[in-house]
Amino acid sequence: MKALKLTYIVVLQNSENEKVALVYTGTFNQVVKKAKFACPANYFIREIKVA
Repeated sequence: MKALKLTYIVVLQNSENEKVALVYTGTFNQVVKKAKFACPANYFIREIKVA
């Protein structure tokens, strides 16, 4: 079975409730890896949803 490549919106958030939205296209696992790599020091992944 071939993995689905979709467009995802990844929302990053820090402790001061500042949010940053990123858009990635790929499989879910690829998107998670990209988002973790792009995540600054005091931010965490708030949500990942299909665009």
